[in-house]
Amino acid sequence: MLIDLSKKSKNLNNTVFEIYFTNDFLLNICSIRALKLVINKLWKILDLQVKPYFEVNIDESALNQDVHSNIFKLAAMATSASISNADFVVLPPCDIKSTKTDVQWLKTSIHTQHILKQESHLSKLWDPTAGAYFIEDLTEQIAEKL
Repeated sequence: MLIDLSKKSKNLNNTVFEIYFTNDFLLNICSIRALKLVINKLWKILDLQVKPYFEVNIDESALNQDVHSNIFKLAAMATSASISNADFVVLPPCDIKSTKTDVQWLKTSIHTQHILKQESHLSKLWDPTAGAYFIEDLTEQIAEKL
């Protein structure tokens, strides 16, 4: 997971954290949860009245030439972003590593995001993984390192 803190939002009251996800489904979820824990503690200590926004991008190096396997990879990474309650998810087209690009795969990426938001209702849950021992433990380990 790579975090880019240089991105500035148009609204000065908000801070945007740009996070790059990899293939590790559980590590992605726990990393963003740990980052949120640390940031919330820091915001309380510093008495800041800003709302952090989390933008998740998919690391293109995780994709390969096979467009169909990329669909599954992107769906899994987008699901982990949705489960970890990211505010924004940016998916590249499935054929980004292919020599021949096609609008169909870009549409598929966009539809994947719509399905996650509209049909799974994951965006309506604050923390769907709360209470899961492994997730909580891994989140705490990552937060300690942060």
